Parts: sequence; C-alpha cells; structure tokens
Amino acid sequence: MTIKEVITDMIQHNHNSFLVVNESKSPLGYITVQDIAAAIIPPEFVSNPAIAKAMYEESFLHDLAWQMAWQPISSIMRTDLVIVDYDENLMAVFALFVKHDSHFLCVQRDDAIIAVMTRRDLKRILADAMDIERNA
Repeated sequence: MTIKEVITDMIQHNHNSFLVVNESKSPLGYITVQDIAAAIIPPEFVSNPAIAKAMYEESFLHDLAWQMAWQPISSIMRTDLVIVDYDENLMAVFALFVKHDSHFLCVQRDDAIIAVMTRRDLKRILADAMDIERNA
C-alpha cells in the first residue's frame, strides 16, 4: 500500500490515522497525517520554519508530496502500537492514551484486534462524563 492510498482512505473515512494490518488482519503498525507531513517536509524546515517561509515556491510542496505519494507506507509507519484488552477499565485506557501520547489504541479480545479507540472516542467519553449534550 502506498502513502497516496492511505491519504485517500483517510479522506474517504474522515480519519487522521490509519492502522496497518497484514493479510490475516494482525496489526503491523500505524501512520498518521502528521507522520506523512513530517516525511514530506525537509528536516531543516521543521527545525527552522523561517527557512520554509523564505524558500517557499508554490510547486515545492506539490513536488515533495507527489514524490512521497508512491512510497510504501512501511517506509514511515510507526510500529509502537498500544493494545488494550476489551474489558479494560476506562481510567486505565485514559492513562495509556496519556502515557503514550497515542492517536489511538487497538482493542483486543482473545488475541484478535476487534476495534480501534481514537481520541475522538475519548472526547465523547469525556462529554458524557461531563453531561455535555453533543451530536452523535
């Protein structure tokens, strides 16, 4: 799978991260929008945004993104997955999100990943805990 295919999937499903699995649906890693942006932007631009501003050309980002589009996701995916058991309590889940600064956690039952819990899920849990009305 290529970076372009991942971005396409993220746009179609309104996600900011993508779980990478093998043929048997076992998780291998994940990739986020920020990971892709970091892979595209030259490191000297990240350490000094003034250089990025000074060297800006309209086609520069397009050219860098186009080059990255065809790279395999394995070239930049993270492999530090955080996995929680299906019956884990919410305080422990929140603690893992904070400890690992995770974009999402994989939820497993009987050694199989059955769901992904995202920061959006945390926001909904917090809203419910605070009795905040929200649209589903």
